Amino acid sequence: MLGIVYMKGVAGVIQNRELAVKYFNLAAEKGNSAAQYRLGVMYASGEGVAKDEEVALDWFRRAANQNYVHAQFELGKLYKSGRGVPIDRETAARWCMKAAVQGDSDAQLEYGMMCLQGDGVKKNVRNAAMWFNKAAQQGNASAQYKSGTQYMTGCGVVKDERRAIKLFKSACIQECADAQYALGVAYEYGAGVAKNKSRAINLFRKAALQNHVDAINGLTRLGK
Repeated sequence: MLGIVYMKGVAGVIQNRELAVKYFNLAAEKGNSAAQYRLGVMYASGEGVAKDEEVALDWFRRAANQNYVHAQFELGKLYKSGRGVPIDRETAARWCMKAAVQGDSDAQLEYGMMCLQGDGVKKNVRNAAMWFNKAAQQGNASAQYKSGTQYMTGCGVVKDERRAIKLFKSACIQECADAQYALGVAYEYGAGVAKNKSRAINLFRKAALQNHVDAINGLTRLGK
């Protein structure tokens, strides 16, 4: 797509976001869903064109109606935040679910949170666990942390501390501060692992370096 070439400045072409918008618009008007999404992104951010969230919303909607997964998720986030459109939690949840069903791990995480909190959908901790698990299997660190938390507490799933630890460790590899703190707590109290104060402190320090407040408090709690 010529718009991407100008947007990124590749293939020997000098980056020119204004031209990128022009070519995305040409393709978008012909019904190209990827171009419609890209054009929406540029209007939302004000790259190469005057920022206009309402126009961005329109392009996202056009792409989403063609089942373009990234546009569906973006549309869900816009309805949730009220950017360019009145806040509508139910519509936000519906679009996030569509993207989640198509396998977008961030959408699966977001929809899982909606199910967990009853945000735009009926609260259902089992459904939340299912979506967290799907995203976690794709390597989404935040979802691995959320899934681990549910297994650690038995929320929506059969309690399984060892599985929780495995998920926390996977998320820690990706430097997820929440997971670093959660794994540190597990070592502090011996939940799913043998108690190990030094490991707890080390994990709290890693999370604290990312300004994780609970981890900072954890270090204080352990005298560090």
